[in-house]
Amino acid sequence: MTDDQKQLLAVFEAKIHQLMLMYKTLKEENAALKNELSERDELIQAANERIDQLKLQYENLKIARVVSIRQDETIGAKKRLSKLVQEVDKCIALLNV
Repeated sequence: MTDDQKQLLAVFEAKIHQLMLMYKTLKEENAALKNELSERDELIQAANERIDQLKLQYENLKIARVVSIRQDETIGAKKRLSKLVQEVDKCIALLNV
């Protein structure tokens, strides 16, 4: 083997070694990124579950508010009706005089 061939072989081996190191580094980086992606997916899933819970609570609050308003309206309507009945009774009493 000539000196040129030995030198080319040494350069080739160095580049192969460098490629293997780069491959190992990229493989480790890829594993780290996959791990981070998995953690982020779990965080997103937890956040989506929390959003769903909050939406349900919001809907329940809206329903409770509507029921509360209807109860208030019922109480108000009963009071108005009672006043009207009292006025009608007064009118009837005045007519009987």
